[in-house]
Amino acid sequence: MESTQGWKTNTLKDPLQGIGGPNH
Repeated sequence: MESTQGWKTNTLKDPLQGIGGPNH
């Protein structure tokens, strides 16, 4: 579940990056 925690961390840092960032 590293991807789940990754998107959460990215979302907190940068909402736009977290939603449509490299993880997605």
